[in-house]
Amino acid sequence: MASTTFAVAKVDVCAKKHVETEELSQADLNRWSGKTQALSLENFQTNYLLANDLNGKNHRIENAFVATVYKAYCEHYPLEISVEDIWVCIGQGISIHLNQNAEKYRTLMVSHEDKKTLELAVDSLWIPDSARPKNGNKSVPAIDWSAAVRQMGQMIRNDMKTDLATLLTTPFSGTTPVEQAVFDCTLMDSVKSYYDFRFSLCCGIPQVTLRGSPADFQQVIDRINQLRTIFIDFNWWLDTLLPHVKELKASAEGKPNIDWWQKICHSVGGGSDISMLAGWLADFVPYTSDGKGGYRVARRDHHHYCQGLINGIEFSDFNESVTQTDFVLDNNGHEIKMKLIAGFLGIGQNSKTGALRPCLGWATALPSGEVPINA
Repeated sequence: MASTTFAVAKVDVCAKKHVETEELSQADLNRWSGKTQALSLENFQTNYLLANDLNGKNHRIENAFVATVYKAYCEHYPLEISVEDIWVCIGQGISIHLNQNAEKYRTLMVSHEDKKTLELAVDSLWIPDSARPKNGNKSVPAIDWSAAVRQMGQMIRNDMKTDLATLLTTPFSGTTPVEQAVFDCTLMDSVKSYYDFRFSLCCGIPQVTLRGSPADFQQVIDRINQLRTIFIDFNWWLDTLLPHVKELKASAEGKPNIDWWQKICHSVGGGSDISMLAGWLADFVPYTSDGKGGYRVARRDHHHYCQGLINGIEFSDFNESVTQTDFVLDNNGHEIKMKLIAGFLGIGQNSKTGALRPCLGWATALPSGEVPINA
């Protein structure tokens, strides 16, 4: 990026060096909290590291751009500002003015009345939790927000009559991704009187191939009813399975309940929670390990970040879906301890259709240290 440096005032240069930090503190976040609203940090990025003792709980002028320049002026620090800094100042001024005069500019800016919702699917923009700060709130999915607001800016551009989007968000010669995201966020704020913004995780299964005849699924229903007479104290689980198997039978008959299928992983359909299984699939798992060598009921109440209290299974609670049975192989008088493992051994894919499918299988194994004597 092009730059130029020049002298301004004949004063002694302040040589003090401040400790830098990669963290954004709660005290910083509190600067932007409303009087009746507390904020919890989820993720953040800055184009430069923050000076630890110039932010946080330390007093500064509320406008950080002005605060930077004013501190340099008063205490004789050299100053570095960029075209992006100047443009964000201008963009924020435009944002305030447009929102204060939204109806005056409505016919120039948009074709609709009131507010229009712009919704962007962000399924492809998930990032690992490791890409978020350690102290970030992990109760929401980790999203590449820089990319998300860039795409939302394109939606705004496509919908507006006046191309304010291009004007406010076009990068300069050295604009960084973080600075670009700030441009895009400024655009969103500028037009918030005309739009509501929604980012959605629209997970779903495009197609299901169900193997098994209606008669097969009727057998499952009949067998469950027989099990109910044997394990009376387990009817709390067996009873929950019957409605689902009846839906499977109907699907095998060519009458699939699409709404039911859409809720396979999420209790309200239309998405999947990043840390919890809350749809009807969870009903097929009665127990999970209690961490003490025993088991506990799998489905439990959890507080969801946007739906409140819901019932489901935390992904971290799941156990491997295999049985493990010890047995002894008597090899002409030589006893060998072995283990029989069977169940869902992994995930497979139909090479013709691309469909994912559970892999059922079995394996025999020798516990560590147990080998045949004559081996």
